[in-house]
Amino acid sequence: MLEKQHEPIAFELAQSVKTLNHQILYLCDSDKEARLLKNELKLFLDDNEIGYYPEREILPYDRFSTADSIIQERIKLLNSDKENINIIVTSCINLFEKLPSKEFFVARKSYKTNDFLTIKDLTTSLDALNYERTDKVNTINQYTIRGGVVDFFSGFHLYPVRVDFFGDQIDEIREFDPLTQNMTNKLSEFQLFSGSEITLDDESIGKFKDAWRNYFENHDERHCEIFQSLALGKYPEGYEIYNPLIQSGDSNLLDYFDGFKLIKSNKIDQILTSHQGFVEERYLEESIDSSRPILKPKDYIFEIEDLQIYLKSADQFSFSDPKITIDHSKEKDIQLQILIDKQVNGIIDSLLITSSEQTKLDQINKQYNTNIAKLPFALQSGIFSCIHLPVRSFISNDGKFVHLNLDEVMNSEILNPQPTPANQNSLIEKFENPFHDDELVIHV
Repeated sequence: MLEKQHEPIAFELAQSVKTLNHQILYLCDSDKEARLLKNELKLFLDDNEIGYYPEREILPYDRFSTADSIIQERIKLLNSDKENINIIVTSCINLFEKLPSKEFFVARKSYKTNDFLTIKDLTTSLDALNYERTDKVNTINQYTIRGGVVDFFSGFHLYPVRVDFFGDQIDEIREFDPLTQNMTNKLSEFQLFSGSEITLDDESIGKFKDAWRNYFENHDERHCEIFQSLALGKYPEGYEIYNPLIQSGDSNLLDYFDGFKLIKSNKIDQILTSHQGFVEERYLEESIDSSRPILKPKDYIFEIEDLQIYLKSADQFSFSDPKITIDHSKEKDIQLQILIDKQVNGIIDSLLITSSEQTKLDQINKQYNTNIAKLPFALQSGIFSCIHLPVRSFISNDGKFVHLNLDEVMNSEILNPQPTPANQNSLIEKFENPFHDDELVIHV
């Protein structure tokens, strides 16, 4: 029995962008699917043409907060120049989240090397954006001053930014590793904007206090640690449960991408219904803690009825039964031989073979004399090969284009490859065993 054939969504999205000349936001049925599609789209589009908006990777009403790296990736996309992005992929679950108004993520100002700017003006702007002054910058929303140098860490960059001043003029702008303090990248400019998804300035804190007291009038704020921390301008673990009470306005993710053509997964309706039920279950589980009162689901997230306003205009792909198939039960070399025979006999116009291992490609190139392709791949007749991340194999809807990947999918690092800052090295590497190797340790 043949395994289920993977739908050529990435191929159809890329062709739609090129032929119809419009921007697309594709709603996937999961975050995993979005990450897979992002890598598959890189076969046909430049990396800077593709946007990916990740899920929070926490549960509804969770007691933990979203990782800084995810917040960075989200803010970077929301605050980006979307004119250069042709396709954005994201999980449909993200539609439930209530985000701040679009104006919140607009960069306050852009500064370049040799611009006139005083250290006082820069730090005043950082204070206004609720950055915390520290002795050393380690996490998002922190800054420090050392002589004629200001370091700050915003959600827009992977690493903190170091601004060197010569008098009242910007002399140099660099990214640096917070652990080693070594420069990682030289920049020509930087932008100032809020480094987090909410701001805790005096105005926002006052608004939050009033909203919290009105909503939870039967609860004593003195016994709520999260309330006390937020009231002091701190970001405690799990603060996201109160975002709707802190932020100004409630925008949907789709409000940030006006002008993008909306296409949705065929499974989206059942996934949205299931997730809304899950949120309601989580509310019942977490609402029993009187020291941590939580918003009702209708105030915490958008309801499905709210989302239908956006989704009613969304398109869906319609895929017919493939005229040819890839038999995943067979070994890769057998799959390859079958597909090459089909291309030689004119059944397939274009066959693209990819792998993350150059040795595999060298062997195939030697055996079949394939054409070496460059990415992004331009659709043309023939047999081509190129190195690429492990992604899924698929066949175009008309059966004329086939992509065969020779690797085994999937691995989370493959799905979302990104550089790892030095301060996130394995804890195992840093672990020092306090016991001797010949000692017996009993855990109780």
